[in-house]
Amino acid sequence: MELAKLKYLPLLILLIAMALPSGVADAHEFEDIHLVDEALLGPYRITVTALPNPITTGRVLLAAEIDFAASQIPATDCEVQFQVVSTSGESHVLQVDAVSRTTSTGYQYEGEIQIEDAGSYKGSVLVTDSSGPIGQIPFQMDVAEVSPWVKVIVIGMLIQGAIFGLWLLKNVYRVWFGKHPQFKQQSLLS
Repeated sequence: MELAKLKYLPLLILLIAMALPSGVADAHEFEDIHLVDEALLGPYRITVTALPNPITTGRVLLAAEIDFAASQIPATDCEVQFQVVSTSGESHVLQVDAVSRTTSTGYQYEGEIQIEDAGSYKGSVLVTDSSGPIGQIPFQMDVAEVSPWVKVIVIGMLIQGAIFGLWLLKNVYRVWFGKHPQFKQQSLLS
C-alpha cells in the first residue's frame, strides 16, 4: 500500500510545482512610478507611469492611461508611442508603439523598452486618435544600475532550480521503472 503511494509522489510534486506561480508577476501588482500626473492634451487627460520601481537598467514598462478630460471615460481608440532618449549626449532614440490593455484599474496603453545604461532620460508620449495627431507629453526619468547582487541571486536560483529538476527526474525514473530500492526488496519477497 505504501509503495503504491510512493510511486506517485514524484508526479504529485511535479503537479504542485507546475501549479505554483512561475515567478513572472503581473507588473500591475506593484506600485509604479508616476512620470506624468494627469496632464491635459487636447480633449484627453493623460497619466504616464513606469515599472520597475525604482527604474533600473533592463526592461522598463511604460504605461499611459488616457481618459476624456470632461467625462473621465477611458479613451480606447488612441494610438500611443513612447520615445526615450538619454540626456548624456547619445542620439539613439528608444521608441515603442504601445499596445492597449484592459487592467483592473481601467484601460492602459503599454510599451516595453530595453535600457542598457544608467542615467537620466528624456521621454515623450505621442498620442494620435481618429482625427489625427493630438500632440505629445514630455517626461523625465532617472535609471539606476541593477545591483550585482540581484544578478547573483537570480543565477543562484536558476542553478537551484536546475539541480531540483535533475533530482526530480532521477527519482521519477527510479520509481516509475522499478529501480527504487524498496521496489527491489518487494520483488525479492514475491
